Amino acid sequence: MDYLELRERLYGPLRSVFSWDWLEGEEYGLAGIHFITREFREELSQATYELGKIFARVVCSVQDRDDRLLLELGIPPEALGAVRIQVMNNAATTIGRFDFAHTAQGPKMLEFNADTPTSVVEAFFVNQQACDFFGTENPNVGMERHIEAAFGAVVERYRLQGYQTESIVFSALGWHNEDRDTTRYLLNQSGLRAKFVPLENLRVIEGRLWAITEGGPEPVDVLFRLHALEKLAVEKDTDGFPTGACVLDMIARKKLAVINPPSAFIAQTKALQALIWGLHEEGEFFSAEEHAVIEGYMLPTYLENRFSGKSNYVIKPIFGAICARIGERITGNLSCYLPVGIR
Repeated sequence: MDYLELRERLYGPLRSVFSWDWLEGEEYGLAGIHFITREFREELSQATYELGKIFARVVCSVQDRDDRLLLELGIPPEALGAVRIQVMNNAATTIGRFDFAHTAQGPKMLEFNADTPTSVVEAFFVNQQACDFFGTENPNVGMERHIEAAFGAVVERYRLQGYQTESIVFSALGWHNEDRDTTRYLLNQSGLRAKFVPLENLRVIEGRLWAITEGGPEPVDVLFRLHALEKLAVEKDTDGFPTGACVLDMIARKKLAVINPPSAFIAQTKALQALIWGLHEEGEFFSAEEHAVIEGYMLPTYLENRFSGKSNYVIKPIFGAICARIGERITGNLSCYLPVGIR
């Protein structure tokens, strides 16, 4: 069969869950498979685990510092109260994604998508279906159970801290296929009694968040939002009402529990990577084992340009995913998804 027929046989049956195998008019899901070794899969797992612990410890320390440090890390003033809320001290986020480059020196972390990660459906659902299609072993087999465990743990932690947790809403932009269907997938895997409500159907009414449903307005106790906190900081209604800032204020006053938790916003800023690398270079804060992890899996990262005249470096906004070499102009960040199997 030709390539287009092959990819239709692969992705056609998956579109009720994975609806963005074509994205922005470009092929996103490739009809092929990339093999990795068990050893490489284990190294990625170990790197993720060790870096996750480091980020969690640094985030907890940052949350206790004064506003000046948070502002230097790129946290908007409107979010300063919200990001100080501590939920899970042993984890910076509930659902996160480390991006690694595969180099001759091993995996090197490029960024930590801690606040609003996607590629979850691809890693769990699509990869299993693709590995079955191509007759190979899925390196992520059985991992979906961790989604339910993670959501259950964070909601229970909120409950133990005195939050109301009865009404749970999962939300994303209703018109955005990738965000909407990623959110629905996570809802279905979470094990929670919850409902999906598009972001455009959420309202701030008398100091509380409400979901506008067919049965009428319903209060929201816990909100999973595939919507970045830095966007909330600046969002306003058409009449100029600062809806986003009001939601951040609810979080700060513990009137709304959010997933991912507010600490994820600190973990996602690229400036935190620079802070971690700076502490590592100074030989401060971390244990010898943590210094070895940072040296092994992270890249030199600075807030100022220390690579002038060199060509093998990238610049990134503190929040966001578009990257470019100095002097190059990048107009988008569309990538491709290639399923992965064990060889």
